[in-house]
Amino acid sequence: MDITMDNDNPTPDGIPSRYHYMRAKAAIYLKSGPAEFRRQFGTPPIEWNPKDLTLVKAGLKQVMEWKGMTIDDPFTGIGIDGFYAMMITLGFTSKKQSLASMKPDTIVDRISFRHDGTGQEITLYNEVPDGDCLGQDQ
Repeated sequence: MDITMDNDNPTPDGIPSRYHYMRAKAAIYLKSGPAEFRRQFGTPPIEWNPKDLTLVKAGLKQVMEWKGMTIDDPFTGIGIDGFYAMMITLGFTSKKQSLASMKPDTIVDRISFRHDGTGQEITLYNEVPDGDCLGQDQ
């Protein structure tokens, strides 16, 4: 799979610089894989299991498609654990989480993150099945 920054997904208007940073790191991860990415950036943790890494990869593919920046186009299919694993891999720590919307079978979380190195913040949206929230400590 050839992942480049000049793919078939043109840059939407109004994209914050932090998202461009996430997208650049996502491209590196998707091209090099978790072991090489870990060598370069120190994440993802070596003890993460294949399921965690599969969710990270699925989330990073959505980053390449400009997902997660609005309530109308959130990350999907990666659940709470995959979303947080992806953001840890990209070097972000969650700061604040709130419910953005609720539908009969899903909810959309609004989560603000701070980059561990730069301190820059970004707010993203993640859609999860309503049952995925039960028993989660976030």
